[in-house]
Amino acid sequence: MKARNAVTLLGGALLLAGCSHQAEQEFTPAGPVAGLQVAIGDCMVVRPAPTAKTTEEGNKELMTALATALISQGVNYLGRAATAAGEAKTWTTQGARNFQATASAFPQCIQVVRGQFFTEGPGQTAWSPPGNSGWPSNTKAELDARGLFLTGMPDFLFEAQIVPSQDLTSFAIRPAIATYLTPIDTRFLRPGKERNIALFFAITPPGTKPTLDSNPGATLVLGTLQPASTRRYSVNGPVTSPYESPWFTLTLKDAYKPLTLSVLMSETQGEQAFLAFMGSLLSDPKVIAAANADLANQLVPPVRQANELAADTKQYESDSKREGFYLTVREKLQDCADAKDPTAMRKAAKEAVSAMRQYFVTDTATRSPKGNISKSLIARIDVEGTASSLKSSCQSVLKGLPED
Repeated sequence: MKARNAVTLLGGALLLAGCSHQAEQEFTPAGPVAGLQVAIGDCMVVRPAPTAKTTEEGNKELMTALATALISQGVNYLGRAATAAGEAKTWTTQGARNFQATASAFPQCIQVVRGQFFTEGPGQTAWSPPGNSGWPSNTKAELDARGLFLTGMPDFLFEAQIVPSQDLTSFAIRPAIATYLTPIDTRFLRPGKERNIALFFAITPPGTKPTLDSNPGATLVLGTLQPASTRRYSVNGPVTSPYESPWFTLTLKDAYKPLTLSVLMSETQGEQAFLAFMGSLLSDPKVIAAANADLANQLVPPVRQANELAADTKQYESDSKREGFYLTVREKLQDCADAKDPTAMRKAAKEAVSAMRQYFVTDTATRSPKGNISKSLIARIDVEGTASSLKSSCQSVLKGLPED
C-alpha cells in the first residue's frame, strides 16, 4: 500500500513538473529603486565658484596648478562614519558617481539626491520642487539630463560648489542649498521627522575603496533640518564660507585619472545623539592623527617647511631620473638608426623602448609632466618588425623628439 502511494505521488509530481515546464512565464517590469544618487559637473542652482576657471584656457591653468600640490590629502571620515553610525542609532545611505576631469572641463558642482529612481530613463510624471525653495522650475529636466531619473518629488535635494583655493592648489566643497522633505526612516517610539544631517565625501582612483584613509575626503555638517524645509547658504562671496569642508588636494596625476566620488549621508534623530555620533567619529585615533598632521602642515611653519623640502627633494630626484631616461632614449634611438647589423639594431631598439617606458612612468609621476613620450609613441617602434621598418621607425621617432 505504501509503495502504491509512493508511485502515485511520484507520478503526480512528474505530471505537475511537466505542466510547469510547458507553462509560459510572464515577466513584469521591475519597479524603481530607492536610495541616494550623485551627479558631478555643471551647477544647477548657483554659479560656479568665482575662483573656478570657466574658460578652456582657465581650466588648463587650474589643472596645471594642481601639479604643485604636495600630496593627495584631506581627512577621510566616510568609512568611520559608516561604522560610528551603527553605534549611534544613525541612519545612513550611500551613493557614488564616476567622473573624469579634462583640461577644459573641471567639475564645478555636486548634486546629491535621495528618493525613488527609474533605472533606464526619465519618467513621464511631472513634478516641481517645493515652492519658494530656490530650486529652478525645470529641476526635473536638469536632473534627468544628469542621469538622475526621479519618479517624483525627492526626499532630499542638495547642491554644493567645488571651490578651488586662490593659488589653485586645493579644493573645498561649499554647500549652496539643501532641501529636506522626508527622513530615511522613523522609529516606532520616536515618530518625529526632524533630523541632524551630515554628508561625507571621498574621491577615489580606480581600484581603491572610498574608506581608504589616503583618499582625499571632505565632510559637511548641515545641522538640524525640519521636513519640508530648505536651507540656503552664502556662496560666491569674497571670503571662504564657515560651512564649507576643510581643504583637500589632488595631484595632477590624480586629477587626470578616472575618479569616483562617493557620498555617505547620515541622519540622526536628536541633537545629543548627533553630538555622540560626531564625537565618536572625531575621537578615533586615526582621525585625530590625520587631522593633526593636516593642521600641522598648514599651521606649523617647520612642519610645512619639512614637508615642502621632502617634496622638493623627491621632485628633484624624479626630474634627474626623467632627464637620464630621456638621454638614454635619444642615444639608443640614434644607435638604432645608425646600426648596419640587424642584431645590433634590434638590441638598440629594445633598449630605447625600455628607456621610453621608464621615462613615461617617471614623467607621469612628477609635478609638471613634460609629456615628450606617450604610449602611442612607444608603440610606433616594433622591435619584432623587419630591419628596414625598424630603422625607419627609430629615425622617425628620434626626429620628432624635442631636444630637451
